[in-house]
Amino acid sequence: MSVTLRVARVSKSFGGQRILADVSFAVEKGVIGALVGRNAVGKTTVLKIIAGIVEPDRGEVWIGEELVFSRRDEASRATIDKKPWERSVGYVPAVHGLFPHLTIRQNIELPLRKKGWSISEINTRVKELSEMLGLNSYLDLKPAQVSRGVYQKASIARAIAPRPRVLLMDEPFSAIDIQMRPRIRQDLRKFLLRDGVTVLYATHLLDDVFSMANKIVFLQDGKVLYEGPVSEGDISREPSFAEFMGYNVIRGIVSEASDKYLQISFGDGFSITLTKNSNSAILERGDEVVLVFSPWDVEYSPMRERESTNIIEIEVESCHHMPGYYEIRGNVGGINIKTNIRVSEEFVCIENSRIPLKVKRYYVHRARRVG
Repeated sequence: MSVTLRVARVSKSFGGQRILADVSFAVEKGVIGALVGRNAVGKTTVLKIIAGIVEPDRGEVWIGEELVFSRRDEASRATIDKKPWERSVGYVPAVHGLFPHLTIRQNIELPLRKKGWSISEINTRVKELSEMLGLNSYLDLKPAQVSRGVYQKASIARAIAPRPRVLLMDEPFSAIDIQMRPRIRQDLRKFLLRDGVTVLYATHLLDDVFSMANKIVFLQDGKVLYEGPVSEGDISREPSFAEFMGYNVIRGIVSEASDKYLQISFGDGFSITLTKNSNSAILERGDEVVLVFSPWDVEYSPMRERESTNIIEIEVESCHHMPGYYEIRGNVGGINIKTNIRVSEEFVCIENSRIPLKVKRYYVHRARRVG
């Protein structure tokens, strides 16, 4: 698969504070990539560098086979620095993506008029985009007259109207009502995949990642910590990223290992005995390991059904009754555990109680040594 967007060794500081340090990644043609990380980690800066709004201290940016920015180091000037309108990039900022004095139709038409499209071509493109994104009923309204969801769709339509090679979006769903997000994400993903656009969007919302992206770039401390598919097995190999994505991560030591079982000791005298599975690395006694599992891959284990393997007992710190399940936060051996347990007649969540849980699906990896 050919690469449409490539960022190489990009660094950026503001006021002497390093924000990005040798950031490198690529997004393949037609792929929807999510740029994720905690707030203030540099996601918006990366998007603005690609768009040509912010100049990095050093590094390269490629759009397809074209080098649109190149700077060797902080002491030198950029040898290549294409203007934003020369980069074939559509950019949707987190706020204020539309001109308030223009109608939705006029906002979508504007970049096409600037590029010299004919009236016939403009009308055809606006009709195509409005039908795909469900904007037909709103074309003659001003941005202030439509919902946030319609506003965001119109912002994307405006950015993508001139058929850029890359679409950049900054927190595209964070300002949309939570009830509306699933439908809007579904509509946009269907449209973007159908249109074959290469996308990179910044988000800190996990639902945005799992429901939209087919590739992830994870930023931490100004560096790319993970670049790869939205695959649970791959995510589990990077503990910091797995924790960010909401997985439970337990660091421990293999205290017993056999052909069928694996015992991991952790915390202050705690342990869990696991039945080996295909997601367990080849491990020996004394190996430092990381156990990773999703809050959804845990179930309540009543006393009468309790087995000796795959059981972990947590002290419940908080219970939130959600539709159909309990969202539970607990602790075992000083390690925070998150679980989502289905509501049933035999289980009632009580804070400050201890409950046995069975881990149904998990990954065990040998811990990486630092340095």
